[in-house]
Amino acid sequence: MRGGDTFEITSFADGVSFFAAERVLYDIVYIGCVMSKMDGMRVAKKIREYDRETALVLAAENIDYAVGGYEVCAADFLKKPIAFAAFSRGLDRIIGSLRKNEKTLNIKARRGYARVAVRKVEYVEKDKNYLVYHTFADDIRERGVLGEKKDELAGYGFSRINSGCLVNLMCVKRVDGDFVTVGGKILPISRSCKGEFYDEFERYMKNQIRL
Repeated sequence: MRGGDTFEITSFADGVSFFAAERVLYDIVYIGCVMSKMDGMRVAKKIREYDRETALVLAAENIDYAVGGYEVCAADFLKKPIAFAAFSRGLDRIIGSLRKNEKTLNIKARRGYARVAVRKVEYVEKDKNYLVYHTFADDIRERGVLGEKKDELAGYGFSRINSGCLVNLMCVKRVDGDFVTVGGKILPISRSCKGEFYDEFERYMKNQIRL
């Protein structure tokens, strides 16, 4: 395992507890295939309904579960009892892949630049002379104009829903008429942006299905 890496670890007793907690986009989720209340494959499939990027690692005594990993694009499979060497090699490989493929935004915050993973930014809205990046952890403010940022953020999968807000399509939970649910927020879609937003969201969903 790489020296110098630090990790923040959260554990859950079962799948029900995982989904009952406040939703967080983890970098890696290790899932036991055999659990009470909700088996590991159900947990993995449910995660993939809203998150295509998190690395999922399945673990079980029966190697047959490894086949199901293809369906959820699992990054690794660990056979129980888990050998530390196998765990370590797999973790190194996953971390290397995450670092290589992770898209990040460099936000000029008040206390210097903040580097934030794109998939952890739920939406961006204007607040007077500032842009507010709402992330899973906290809010980051950057002086700027939303109209000038629109094209740049569109390249990272953000779509405009009204004159003052861009949403991250990978964080959208639900689209219902004139409203979109992102994270724990229900945001309004303006009439002028509705057609373009619906088209962009449809293209995004089709791309996710092809994955």
